[in-house]
Amino acid sequence: MKTGPVILFLLCAISVQSDAQNPDINLLKPVNRKETFFKNKYLELNASSVTALSIGIPAGIAIAGFITHDKRLQKDALYTGGGYIVSALITQSVKRIVDRKRP
Repeated sequence: MKTGPVILFLLCAISVQSDAQNPDINLLKPVNRKETFFKNKYLELNASSVTALSIGIPAGIAIAGFITHDKRLQKDALYTGGGYIVSALITQSVKRIVDRKRP
């Protein structure tokens, strides 16, 4: 694999990062203009349930697979859980590398 294009992409991404905040804020201002208590609480609940569901669903599939002795369900639970772990690792790594405040 050639590293030149990758390094060029990363340099471009880092240089654009400092100017990226203002467009994000301008894009979200109209959305947040009509804030309500219900909307805020719904979004908080939605955001906080992602991790629980991402762990609970593969666990539930695995339990069902063990109860029914279904190897396919057990394998699906493993793939689903593994996918969540890989996704979480990539997401957290990118967040720490980019280190950009949210609007």
